[in-house]
Formats: sequence, C-alpha cells, structure tokens
Amino acid sequence: MIVLFNGPRPRTSLSSSEKNVLVTLEPKLRVHPYLKYVCNLNFSRYLKPGTVADIRDDYNLDDTHMNAAGVADLESTSWAAWVNFFRANTAYTAFEIHRSTDGITYSLFDTITDTTLLEKQYAVQAGYYKSHAKLKDGSYTAFSSVAQIAAQAPTANAGADKNLAAGTTSTTVTGSGTAYAGATISGYAWTILSGTGITLSNANTATVTVNSLSNGNSYTLRLTVTDSNGLTGTDDVVISVAAAVARRFLFDLGGDGVRHNAAVSNDGVQTPANPPTLASGAPGVAANGDTWNNVVDFRSTWFTDPVDTAGSALTGMSFAVDKLPAGTYFTGQPGDTGYPFGDSINFGGKQQAVDDYPATAVRDNVFFHTSAGTVTGTLVITSGFQASLKIWGNRDAAGPRVLQTSIDGGTTWQEFESAFNLTYTQGTNYTGLTGTVTILMRVKSGSTFGHISVIELFDVKPI
Repeated sequence: MIVLFNGPRPRTSLSSSEKNVLVTLEPKLRVHPYLKYVCNLNFSRYLKPGTVADIRDDYNLDDTHMNAAGVADLESTSWAAWVNFFRANTAYTAFEIHRSTDGITYSLFDTITDTTLLEKQYAVQAGYYKSHAKLKDGSYTAFSSVAQIAAQAPTANAGADKNLAAGTTSTTVTGSGTAYAGATISGYAWTILSGTGITLSNANTATVTVNSLSNGNSYTLRLTVTDSNGLTGTDDVVISVAAAVARRFLFDLGGDGVRHNAAVSNDGVQTPANPPTLASGAPGVAANGDTWNNVVDFRSTWFTDPVDTAGSALTGMSFAVDKLPAGTYFTGQPGDTGYPFGDSINFGGKQQAVDDYPATAVRDNVFFHTSAGTVTGTLVITSGFQASLKIWGNRDAAGPRVLQTSIDGGTTWQEFESAFNLTYTQGTNYTGLTGTVTILMRVKSGSTFGHISVIELFDVKPI
C-alpha cells in the first residue's frame, strides 16, 4: 500500500504544528495490522535528537528537504521494506478469512499460506467476512473491519406471453429461476392472478399445465421462485385464447337437377351459383361469394361434413331424418315410379332473393305433408363445437302452409308460415346447440303443407 499526502500549500510554508501533524501519522500507520510490517520504518533516525520534525544536521539540506545522503538512506531503507513485504514476507505465515451468516457467529472460511499471493478470487457467497494475519510467533493481528456481502433475491422468469388459437383448452408454461451470491433455486410455485375457470397441474414445478382454457379469455399466472437463502422472486405471464371465429353453413333444399316427375327432366333449381352450372350434389358459390351445400335426397341423410360459406369443411356434422317428409302424398300420382331420388322436392317458390338468400335457394324447397305426421330429424354437431340453427321456407302459393319444429321432445313448438314468405327472419331459430339434437318437424293442424327452402347453421364455433 502506498500512502500519499497532498496539501494546498508547499511544505516550505507549513508551520511547526502542521509539520507535527504529519509526523504523528507515521506511528499510527506502523501499528495498522496490514501496514505494520510494510511501513515499519524508523523515521526518527532522520530527526534531530529531542525534536519531532527537524531534520538532523548531517541529512539537512534547507530545513525542509533532506540532502543527497539523507535521500539515499531513505530510499535504501524503504526499498528493503518493500522487497521484504512483496517478495518474501517474513512477518506473517498466513492470512485467515472468517465468515458468518448472521454477523455474530463466525467460522473459518479460508486460510491463505502462500505469502507471495497478492490476490485470490472466490465465488460470491452472501455473508459477513473479516480477516487477520497469523504472525511467525503464533500470534494474530487484530481482525479487520467486517465486510458484508448482502444476499440478493433470485430472479424469476415465467416465459413469454402466449397467444393461443381459439379452441385451445390446455397449454404448458415453463419458467426458470436464477439465484445469486452462491445460492441455488430450491422451489417453484405457480398461482393464478386473474382469469376464472382454469386449473393448474404440477404447479410446484418449473413446468405447469394450465387446464380448462376458454375462447376469448386471458389469464395471468405468477411464478414465484425460492432460493436456498429463503429469498423469493416473481414474474408474471399472460395467456390469451383467441375468440372463436363463428362459421356459417348454408343448405339449399330442393330439386337441383334431380328428376322429380317423369314428364319433367329438371324440376329443381341448381344450387346457388354464379354462374349456376354446378353438377347435382356439388356445393355452389352464390354471387355474394358464399358457398352453399346442395341437398337433393330427403329420404334419410340430408348432409354430412358440410362446407361453410368460405368453402371449408367441418367433419363430424350431419343431419338425417327418419322418414320422407312428403308422406304418402305421391302414392298413386302420375309418374310415381319416375322419381326414386327426389321425393318431397318442390320448385314452386318465389323466384327472387330474400336478403342474402339468392333466388336459386328461395325457389326450390322440400315440402312436408300432413300424411307424414311428425318427422324426426337428428342433427349431429361436431364434438367441441356449438351452433345455432335456423329453418326457413317459401312457397309461392296460398296458405296456410305452416311448419312447426321442436327440439325438446314436443313440449314447446316454434312455427312459421311458408306461404309467400319473403321475410328473412320468419323461420324457426335455436341457439347454443351442442352434441346430438333431436328436431321434430310437422305440418301444423289446419295446414296441408309446410316448406323448407334453406337450413342455416350459424355461429358455429369451438366451445
């Protein structure tokens, strides 16, 4: 250690008392535990006997500076002390470092016996530290001042926020923790800060599973990590599930090129298309861009795995009936043997668009006759989805032509008049349907016929 003194004035202007201040520092430096044997120079040898600050005559140059002889003596003595300390220290045999976790009880942390060692590095550990030197005679210097390395709380990382697609019901989140000052991560804990309905699996591990997510909702989780010192750190992660995109499915019910009557080759009207040139049974695209599904056979299954208005199929969705809606109406009619495919088809609807239903969908229809009684339909909605149902029909003929529907086993019925029906909202509607739905359909008492031109499944989305 080199100690430098610097003042605002030249030494030649110092008073005797000021010189004495500097002189009194020397013995204090000599007794410092680490400077004792470095700076143990006998400065009194350069002073006049009986004085504290006057240079002895044979070393005096100008009452302020030493002459060449004095400087040479000082250089030789200082250099010898310097070399003695750094090259082969003969004053001590070891340094001891003691550590405490509470600042009260200390234990030996390390002993340094290499007297030529100038520096040693350690991994950081929180605690209180002090040291002293062991001398050759077996005694020790006084302990140094205590130095504290404070424990630092760990850092938690809950990972990046997650944006999940609609329909996602579970996900995993992996977090981590970083400990400091020699500590280690000893525990993980995940908790729910916001969002309802979810549960956590393996919440006391780095990777947690989040269950029962729902569409259109956001959830905030908090990760708390604990280190071996008992200190904690936290971090949050937000999980967002996109709102379900509602899909719409349109079904055109009618002839669509099916031979209905022996004398008529094309009773029905083609599925809504622009231009209307699609083959029977194929989806068609209306002028407004909506893709339609073509239903031509009404004896059993009406549709399976339909496409939505954008042309994307949804597997697992179907609709079937237990009987022909026309009942016995065709029995004995002319051409009875000429329509094995399209029984119950009628193309006598109004030839004009109704809202976004094009004229080609409005004109043809499947008709119900009182002789059929109650027709039971089975709508199967794809697992994991919900849907709303609209049944709408038109017949350009005198009424009453009222069709009734029920989805609760006939306890309650909805109905609509299909005769001259050009009102878009005049139909039966059911919302929030899931799984398998039984739909009862019948002609209302007092009517002979009822008609369905369009079936619409809308707001179809993951649950």
